[in-house]
Amino acid sequence: MMKSIAVQALSCNVFRSSPGTYLKGHVFHTSSVPGLQQCTAACLNHYQCKSSNFGFVNRTCELNNVDKFDSPSDLVPRPGFSYSGWKTKQPSRSCAEIKQRNPSNTVSGYYTVFVRGQQRQVYCDMENFGGGWSLVVSINASNNDHLQTIENNCKDSFLCVPHSKSNVEGRKMSDEDIIALASTEGTFRFDRFGSTPGTSFYQLPGGPNHFSSSCYASNCARMIMSHHYPYKWESNCKGISVGYKIFHHVFDNHDKDECGFRWESSQFITRGPGRFLYGYKAYGNTGIYFKEEGSLFVR
Repeated sequence: MMKSIAVQALSCNVFRSSPGTYLKGHVFHTSSVPGLQQCTAACLNHYQCKSSNFGFVNRTCELNNVDKFDSPSDLVPRPGFSYSGWKTKQPSRSCAEIKQRNPSNTVSGYYTVFVRGQQRQVYCDMENFGGGWSLVVSINASNNDHLQTIENNCKDSFLCVPHSKSNVEGRKMSDEDIIALASTEGTFRFDRFGSTPGTSFYQLPGGPNHFSSSCYASNCARMIMSHHYPYKWESNCKGISVGYKIFHHVFDNHDKDECGFRWESSQFITRGPGRFLYGYKAYGNTGIYFKEEGSLFVR
C-alpha cells in the first residue's frame, strides 16, 4: 500500500524530490529503507510527516515534521541527499490544520483534506469547542458497526462520514485515518444525541496512535477525560500523565479498579450524558450505551 500511494502522489506531481538538498533541524524519525521511493512512501503514510530527507550512501530516511514552505531558510544544499516534499503548499491534513491556518474561520462544512496521502472530504466543525474538529465516526443506535478498526459503510470513496444529528447512520473511517486526523492535538470528542445529550473529551497519554475502535482488555489504551471545555482533565490515582485503565470500552468514564476501588469521573452517572461509551459489545448493547446515537470528532 505504501508503494502505490507514493507512486500515485508522484505521478500527479504533488510530492516531488529535489536531489542535492536537505531540510535541516526538523527530523523526528530516522530509519533505513531500500531507496528514495520507499522513503517518500514512509512520509506519505505517517500522520506527522510533512517532508523527508533521503541519504543515498547509507539509505537513511529522515522524516520531517515541517516542509520547505514552513521553514524555507532550513532547506540547504547537501550532496548525497535528496529532499522530498510538496511541489506547492500542500492541502491541510485535518480540520485542525485548516483552523490553525485561518483561526477566524467559523464556517462548518465539508472540506477537502489530505489524509495519509489521499484526498478525502471531511466534515469540519469550525464553530464549537474552539473549532477545527474532524468528524470521523457516526454511531447508529441499533448496531455495533463502529466497533471495528477498518473503514465501514462510507458514503462513497471520497466522503466517508456525512454530518447528521438525527437518524444517524453508522459510518466509520479507518483507525489509521482517525489517528492521522487526530495528529494536531490528539483529542477525541464524543457527542451523544437523543434524550440525554452531552459531550465529553478524551486524550490518550501514550498518543493518539494507540487508539483502537475495537479494544478489549489489554488492547485498550490508557486515557484521561474531561467533561468540560476548556479541558479539565481527570484521571484516577495514576494521574493525568499516566491515565486510567479501561476494559472493553473504547471510551469510558470510570477505571478498571486499579487503585483498589472503582474511580469514577466527576459527572459520572450509570446511564446518561456522564457515562459515555464508544461501544459495549461484550453484552450485546448497541450504539452508545445504552442504545443512543452520536458522533466522534478528533482534533
